[in-house]
Amino acid sequence: GRLAEAVEYYLATIEVTRLAGLGTAEARCLVNLALAHAGLAREREARRCLRDALRIGEVAPATVARAVQALGELQLGLGRHQAARRLFQQALLRYRALNDRTREADVLSDLAVAHRKIGRYPAAIELHQQALVILARMSAPMFELGARNAYGRTLLEHGDRPAALAEHQQALELARRTGQRFDEANALVALADCLPAAEADDHRLRAGQILSGLGLPQVACWT
Repeated sequence: GRLAEAVEYYLATIEVTRLAGLGTAEARCLVNLALAHAGLAREREARRCLRDALRIGEVAPATVARAVQALGELQLGLGRHQAARRLFQQALLRYRALNDRTREADVLSDLAVAHRKIGRYPAAIELHQQALVILARMSAPMFELGARNAYGRTLLEHGDRPAALAEHQQALELARRTGQRFDEANALVALADCLPAAEADDHRLRAGQILSGLGLPQVACWT
């Protein structure tokens, strides 16, 4: 979650990959740099990095798929839900062609959020469940905690507060177990929306403290 430091390291690494002519490594760093920028609410910089990554020739298919998915995540954050959904579907096809089940589950979760954003709750819930079934088989806790946070938000908006609370609690436990401070803040914010005011305020305060400690803006949390 120390994104400002990550940005500096990615920038330095990109210079090395360019000097060495390592296109796939450069593209991978650009995708990661874009994700760091997005976490710092630098949408324009993030989008530029992803476009630069996709312009590089002969990039590994897995890196292209991740860049397409990340572009979808940016579009989702901008409220362009249909555009995001199309990009997620493209990424899903790419991950399936690569037999990358963990990333397949990750983009299924993103696709579920896109459906939720346009009010398609039954479709969103089905996609969330598909993602979590795959992640349970793959034993990928850092992906699972994000998927559970996203599923909890969908359940809450669909009117199932107890189920939403359970998903966010599981996400919080996974974040703490794996040391993912940024995701811990996400889970605390999501839990706050499921709890009475007094408890909610405490969760939001703790989330704010985590983000502040990481040098991140309060808008860095999302589900």
